[in-house]
Amino acid sequence: MYTFPKFHTAVIGRLQCYNPLLEYPSNSLDKQHIGYSVVRERHNDSSYIVYSYNDYSSHPDEYKGQVRKKYSDFGNIGYVYSPSFINNILREPNSNHTKRGKINRIEYYNSDRQLVKTRSYEYAMHDTTYTAYIVMSGNYANSVKRYTGDYRLISISDTEYFAGTPLTTARQFTYDSRGRNIRTTAVTPDGTCENLDTEYINDDARNLYSYPLRKSIKRGKSEDCLKLTSMTEYEYPTSGAIHLPAVIKEAKLNGNEAADTAPSSLSYTTIQRVTAYDTQGNPTEIVDRQGMHTAFLWGYRGLYPVVQARGMTSATLKSLVGTGSNAPLDGALSATQRATLYSYTSALVDVYEHKPLVGVTTHYGNDGSGTYYEYDAYGRLTGISDGKGKLKGYSYTPARNSLGTLLPTNPELKPIE
Repeated sequence: MYTFPKFHTAVIGRLQCYNPLLEYPSNSLDKQHIGYSVVRERHNDSSYIVYSYNDYSSHPDEYKGQVRKKYSDFGNIGYVYSPSFINNILREPNSNHTKRGKINRIEYYNSDRQLVKTRSYEYAMHDTTYTAYIVMSGNYANSVKRYTGDYRLISISDTEYFAGTPLTTARQFTYDSRGRNIRTTAVTPDGTCENLDTEYINDDARNLYSYPLRKSIKRGKSEDCLKLTSMTEYEYPTSGAIHLPAVIKEAKLNGNEAADTAPSSLSYTTIQRVTAYDTQGNPTEIVDRQGMHTAFLWGYRGLYPVVQARGMTSATLKSLVGTGSNAPLDGALSATQRATLYSYTSALVDVYEHKPLVGVTTHYGNDGSGTYYEYDAYGRLTGISDGKGKLKGYSYTPARNSLGTLLPTNPELKPIE
């Protein structure tokens, strides 16, 4: 495995000088992991799905826009001439690590290996500003850019193939200054336009900005004739941690509301309430619009849910598993606790076991049968089985590394003015 770069640094006057040593990694700022460019999901009926990702081959580091200046033009800056600075055969490129590892295409194939659907993703840098620092190499000091913006998803296109005729639905994403998706615009094959607009809470005291306050859907044959078709509002606890809205309300619409109808002019029906939380702020009981109670029990010290029981209250669930505390469990349920839950026939119970920081390892369904998830040494999902046979398998094609491609043949350089 490559390691993060180690630098010999010095601050001389107002100059901070960096010298990458020879353990400089192939991907300059990529996290230390086993990457992959293609993942294949295989099904028992011989159908399969291919997931493709950006890697170094498609988004390499580059030198575009760097500037350089000879040491002699700096004047006397002391021991910069020492071999520890100038005997350095490697320059440092501008890193494009933020563009790598993102999914760019999904292909769905049937059991006859025919392509039946594709999903394509498009990204763009939302902010091209950068910071810069100096790397000494040979007889030159080279500037290196470190971009501050993120490589943001801007569109998704879904294409389905029926008798050779492709039908495409396109979605575009709009963001606010905090990077939150405030509008998703979809256009279907028949030309129908749909806008999903999202407003967010802005709780400066608790630094909460990513939770929706209101979502609305407007639909029509064009942008000029949209009608309001859905309005949903969310309420949150006024203190403590937030994992789910405390109340979700849906507007009562008659189908004739204009797209710009004021939310305050509508009447609402409560479709979900969180009525209980554990000591970590996790929801432990939810009531839906029909009055159905769903209880949750959290384990692994509050990191993951280990029980979902539809048709059961939180008090009943805690009584069945034998815990009087409102705190999460330290781990998973014991076999005895699981057997007790499944002996209760008035609720639909799902039980989960996890490998922390990796994923679900076992899911016991309503009938108590298990589905098992397998992972490799790097935490990647490799198989899903039901105890009778493998239902799905996953293989990973490693991403190409950047050895041999770090230095371009014609770097674009110009003197520092």
